[in-house]
Amino acid sequence: MTKLALQDSPELSAADIEPHEKPSWTVNLLENLADEGLDVCFIMGMDSLEELHTWKYPERISKRAKLVVGTRPGYEISSVEPEIRSMIETFPVPGLFISSSDLRDRFARGLNTRYLVPGSVQRYIEENELYA
Repeated sequence: MTKLALQDSPELSAADIEPHEKPSWTVNLLENLADEGLDVCFIMGMDSLEELHTWKYPERISKRAKLVVGTRPGYEISSVEPEIRSMIETFPVPGLFISSSDLRDRFARGLNTRYLVPGSVQRYIEENELYA
């Protein structure tokens, strides 16, 4: 889906760097990249940050990558545990009221996603019955 979303943006490219062993968690990818000597910034939204404590090995994630979080209307940094707040850098994302979990829910419920994802991605999700 990332490749489809970027097909009309020649200045961007997608790389398949996800570990292929199953199950694969974010921590696996970040540890692989760190083992290759890369300094990694992991960018996420506030909605994901609020749930970070439920992810697999969140303490290892924060040790392997700099956590960079886009703030969103409706989410407060004060709702995040203080020890996690101390590990992040934030940047504002004004006026963006949609998240990946919101998108998955919209697809699952058959709601309109036009203008929220590129048309090629929307068709791929619908043709492959993802999130249904």
